[in-house]
Formats: sequence, C-alpha cells, structure tokens
Amino acid sequence: MEECKNCNLKKFLMRGFSVCLAIFALVFGGTWKFHNMSYGDRIFSRIGLPAWSNGTEGFHYSGIFALILFCLACFLFATTTKEKGKTFRILILSSICIGIFISFFSAAI
Repeated sequence: MEECKNCNLKKFLMRGFSVCLAIFALVFGGTWKFHNMSYGDRIFSRIGLPAWSNGTEGFHYSGIFALILFCLACFLFATTTKEKGKTFRILILSSICIGIFISFFSAAI
C-alpha cells in the first residue's frame, strides 16, 4: 500500500513540476504589452548571449528555448498518465489551437 502512495505522490509532484515549467516557458518566451522585449531576451542579454541570430532578425533563441521547455513540460506531464502518447498529442494540439486563437483576437484588437 505504501508503494501506491509513493507512486501517487511522485505523479503529483511531476505534474506540478511540469505545470510550473510550462508557466516558466510561457513567461520566458512571451512578450507582454508593457515590455518591449521578452524576459528571455533580457536574461540572454544580461549573460552576454544574443537573443537573435542576426541582430533583430533570424532565429529567436529565447523563443526556441521557451518552445523546447514547453514541449518538455508537456512530455513530463504526459509521462504521468496511462495513455502517454494520446495525452502528449492532446496537450500539444490544444496549445497550438489556444495560441492561434489568442493571436487571432489580439491582432484584431
């Protein structure tokens, strides 16, 4: 019986960590209205790394890093469920749909 409690606690902690990682990835890669650059850009510039591959164009390194972190968070969350592949696909597809929905309505305003 104790093993089952440890398994449930481990799943709960992993899910909590993955949600926190996803929130961090969104804050790290997102640009907010009251700031001109994302927090990831600020962190990269403070440690001396470029945020973009070609000045202000090209690959956006902090955005790519945030996307990788978000996918990792979805993967970690999915590993705690019974149907891992299905959960991972649902999380990624719903995130894409929500992102399209938000960008569509934020551009219209």
